[in-house]
Amino acid sequence: MSNKNDFTPPEMPIPAELGAPTVGDTTGNWLEQHWDSGSFSYRNVDSLLPPPVPLTDSVTAENPLKVDFMISIRSPYSALMVHRCAWLQSQFNCKVTTRIVLPIAIRNPAYFGGTVKQPGPDDIAPANWYLMNNIYWDTLRVAQYQGLDWYRNASPDPIKMDLWPPDSPTRNKIAALEDQPYVLWLVRLFCAAQLAGKSLDWALKMYPIVWADSSGQWPAEIPEAFERVGTGMSYDDTIKDIQANPAKYDAVFLENEKVQIKAGHGGIPVTIFRNEPYYGQDRFDYMFYRLVENGLTRRDEPITPFVDEPLRFLDYDREREIAFG
Repeated sequence: MSNKNDFTPPEMPIPAELGAPTVGDTTGNWLEQHWDSGSFSYRNVDSLLPPPVPLTDSVTAENPLKVDFMISIRSPYSALMVHRCAWLQSQFNCKVTTRIVLPIAIRNPAYFGGTVKQPGPDDIAPANWYLMNNIYWDTLRVAQYQGLDWYRNASPDPIKMDLWPPDSPTRNKIAALEDQPYVLWLVRLFCAAQLAGKSLDWALKMYPIVWADSSGQWPAEIPEAFERVGTGMSYDDTIKDIQANPAKYDAVFLENEKVQIKAGHGGIPVTIFRNEPYYGQDRFDYMFYRLVENGLTRRDEPITPFVDEPLRFLDYDREREIAFG
């Protein structure tokens, strides 16, 4: 048996396009049209659309509510949200389409460090000085709260980026895309799973591998896990097809980003219902109440992928009582 430390991810072609939106792409989105009721807006009230009226159609297995679940392979909060989204789809008449996008560190590396000189002391702390420390601690706290005992901070990081030590002269420097061993490999496997209608299934398998491993060996676990998803194509054949036809798979994450932009957001994870975005794993509850408001019903029988009931999940009957009295 080969040593897991010897595993090397396959070579990946560099995408022709990364999908970073232009200003024109981001105008006229749902959030821009709805961000204020008009009562306190400095904008022309006529330019704002009223809140959407709840749906009145019966919600059934044949006519489910539809949610887009935007994720990134580098987002720990995406990892922490998958279980609840899977439970939502399995137990309720709601179709959750899991959509992968490229991590923001690849689309816009400047996100992790500003370049504009600010007035004040020469050693003024950067605006995001607390960001990574808070993420590392908060995700462990969220995992404990949700009962996700497997969660750890990923090692190696899916994005090759200088995060330690804090006083490193290249702090927050992100390696060039051609020097990134994992991101294109994992993203395109997600795209392959989405094309096969198995992206939620793959998310349930992939995240607990990447984000439960501090041994540095998680990359070697990916091929076998992908085989178990059942996309209709073996891992090896999928890799060969990706290498031969990268544009076929890149079109998936590019289209996914358009869905995200149309809603008016660029963060991850985002759930989107009727074009309304809910940013972050901590907005799942708000999205759930909106589903209930729009007639969410329980399934007669659970559907795959099956997961255990989350440690904490909203009380459906209580939410219905609040919504409808």
